[in-house]
Amino acid sequence: MRSCPECPYRRFRPQTVEGWQAWHVATVAGFRLMMAGTRPLLFLDQREVAAVAETLGYDARAVLLLAPAIQAGLIAAQDGPEDTGADEFDPP
Repeated sequence: MRSCPECPYRRFRPQTVEGWQAWHVATVAGFRLMMAGTRPLLFLDQREVAAVAETLGYDARAVLLLAPAIQAGLIAAQDGPEDTGADEFDPP
C-alpha cells in the first residue's frame, strides 16, 4: 500500500523528540468533552497533560507548548478532511 505525499499522517507527523513526546502524552491523557455552540468537541485537559508528561519523564513545558497544535488537529479532524487547521495555529 502506497501513501500519497500529501497524506496528513505524513505532512503533520511530529518532527522532533518533543513533538513525539507531546503526541504520546495526547494519546495517553484523557480527553474532555465540551460544547462549542451546539456541537460537541474533544479537548485536552492541560493539567492532565502536564501531569502525564511529568509522570513519563518528559519536559512538561515543551509538551504544553505543543498541546495547542494537537488540539487544533483534533478540531480539524472533527471538522472533516477538507480543513486541516494547519494554517490557523499560531504558536506563542
